[in-house]
Amino acid sequence: MKKVLVFILLLSLGLTAAQAQKKSTKKKSTSSSSSSGNGKPWGLGLKFGEPFGLTLKHYTGGNAWDLTLGRSFRSRRHDDYYYRSGGLSATFTYQWTKNVSDVQGLGWYYGLGAQVASRSYYKRYNNGWYYDDYETRIALGAVGVLGMEYTFDEVPLSVFLEATPYVELTPATLWIDLNGSIGGRFRF
Repeated sequence: MKKVLVFILLLSLGLTAAQAQKKSTKKKSTSSSSSSGNGKPWGLGLKFGEPFGLTLKHYTGGNAWDLTLGRSFRSRRHDDYYYRSGGLSATFTYQWTKNVSDVQGLGWYYGLGAQVASRSYYKRYNNGWYYDDYETRIALGAVGVLGMEYTFDEVPLSVFLEATPYVELTPATLWIDLNGSIGGRFRF
């Protein structure tokens, strides 16, 4: 059942992205510097928050895709296990960008994607934690993103603030978490 849900989710994301790309090629982009980056289609930078990491964003007209390679530092409780560190993660999102018409360089975006992460689960015994008995698992989930980004006119730099809700598909099916981050990207 889990494999079927993952397949349906990934198929839906792929079809949505293909439809959005088809629509964006039919119309000319009228985006300002927030989505086009003044002719600079790439952004590379740091993301501070959950997860902390390196972000690479490619702007394609009125849309964008973002890849974040990061590390989680929050501790979370799950069932009879407690994982102290989310470990390494890779998050990919496809984003639809919109401009805020009153402010030059300011835009907002929303999107969907997926996250793969490693986690160390520590078992609990009696009233304490037994840190020598743990297992590492790979987690797969769906993410959404809602954010704002400001692109400076004078320098090739943008700053952003975003919220990323997460729904885990495996191993903790339908476990929900809300993450957030701020960051900056060098535009080239």
